[in-house]
Amino acid sequence: MGAAGRPRPRLDPSDEQTLDGLLDELAAAGLLSDQRFVESRIHARQGRFGNRHIQSELRQHGVRPPPEVLEQLRATERDRALSVLNTRFRRSGPVALGPAERQRWQRFLASRGFSAETIAEAIRSLLREASVDD
Repeated sequence: MGAAGRPRPRLDPSDEQTLDGLLDELAAAGLLSDQRFVESRIHARQGRFGNRHIQSELRQHGVRPPPEVLEQLRATERDRALSVLNTRFRRSGPVALGPAERQRWQRFLASRGFSAETIAEAIRSLLREASVDD
């Protein structure tokens, strides 16, 4: 049984009108919301991925985040990249970062959708922290 005790309609995959009508009903009932989907997806992804990855995933789903959400993501991207680096590569003791290790970190963050500028800032920040701790 569906909402309000009505039987659920059987959907024929080729019946686009029925599917569109069902989606409209869900949206009208407040059960389907692009805004909630965007918020949920960003919340789930922001701890592990950069802005490029998150925005690409949202585009694949056909939704666009509001400008204020994009601005918040931009403002927190360096801190998120730093957190990802700390989680993945930080070891106890001093950080010795040779060219090969730096490239490894850069490739890792780039694969997670962080921008080149953010990657450079996060690595510099981590190295500054390590030198202060010494």
